[in-house]
Amino acid sequence: MTISEGSPLIVCFGEMLIDFVPDVAGLSLAESSGFLKAPGGAPANVAVAITKLGGKSAFVGK
Repeated sequence: MTISEGSPLIVCFGEMLIDFVPDVAGLSLAESSGFLKAPGGAPANVAVAITKLGGKSAFVGK
């Protein structure tokens, strides 16, 4: 899919969080011996997804 230059900017508002992901796939945080920290939070994830799909996005948060 190609987005034209006239596409609107989609602004996502909210909080950015840190997602804690188990360092071993398939285990819960309780079962895992460690975890990885990754940027996350629903509005930030949506802004990234829009950009990966070819859209224009921005994130506003505190």
